[in-house]
Amino acid sequence: MKDYKASIQELKENGITPLYGDYYEFEDFPLEKEFNEFYKYCQEYLERNDLGFRIAPARLYYNTHTGENGVAYRKGKYSLIEIFKGTVFELNAFYISKKALFESEPFLKYEKVIHRGGIDAAYFLFQYASLFFHYHEVGHLIQRSLGSTDHEEYAGEKCLGDKVVEKHIREHDADWFASNQLAFHIKDFAGRCHPVDEKDFKEVLSGIAAMALAAIYTHFIKWAKGYSKIYYQETCHPHPSVRLSYIIIYLLEALTANTPFKLDQNTILRQAIKISEALMMEPENNIIEKYSLELFREIKMVEAYINKIRNNAQSYPYLSKNVFIK
Repeated sequence: MKDYKASIQELKENGITPLYGDYYEFEDFPLEKEFNEFYKYCQEYLERNDLGFRIAPARLYYNTHTGENGVAYRKGKYSLIEIFKGTVFELNAFYISKKALFESEPFLKYEKVIHRGGIDAAYFLFQYASLFFHYHEVGHLIQRSLGSTDHEEYAGEKCLGDKVVEKHIREHDADWFASNQLAFHIKDFAGRCHPVDEKDFKEVLSGIAAMALAAIYTHFIKWAKGYSKIYYQETCHPHPSVRLSYIIIYLLEALTANTPFKLDQNTILRQAIKISEALMMEPENNIIEKYSLELFREIKMVEAYINKIRNNAQSYPYLSKNVFIK
């Protein structure tokens, strides 16, 4: 695997420039370690040939945009993931600022569990929120590898009419892929915590799953930028609360399907919500509760809309899910 500078040079020599801003080179700048570790993990993943899909040659790079986003596209022979540098900075700033939350009860137990895997709880949240970005974009690359190479999927794209329907199918599918990949991450991390027996493994796995869900939960609520009112086909992406509803289901289903014992999904979800409430709490403003109440009021509409996306997807050929489920 090439280092980041060499990879960027290769892309430049092949006429590839970022869609937004310029290439961001992180050496000697803040969070150099975090940028480099994320690049190395993601690039190694993209270069594996045992994952059941073909997107090679694939490259990940950062642009200079200060926003929080990512895009996936193809140009020439390359499958490309472009991560906005602001994604790393914003996620890191938010989660690392919450470190003190896990130094005392009632959340100290999560620090103790995560620390068994070699990192602290706040850094774990940062890593898992970042990984969701990566896997979501990989899902889009798989879609493109199946024949939809020219589909416009960029951050600034406007959606109207039938394009909204197709876009929501693709976003739902990329979220499905990311949820399944994170489930494997959770199980792997639990193994790294060296559980002493099945009971310990089950408790460790449940705690890690709650933390991972909290990372995704808070990321999407932050991304909603205070807009708790649920919409459906008004924008290119489903409302964050709609996406959260099915992401939670898919992640927990995948985790349960790959463990030898039954997990208490309701308990894991309740724990994740409590962690999320603490992470997002502002003076006299329980942000998570606000979104949860709005979702509760709209739950029948949300469920109906998710089923509509699923039904529309049945005849859509360019899905990552089609690669894994025949």
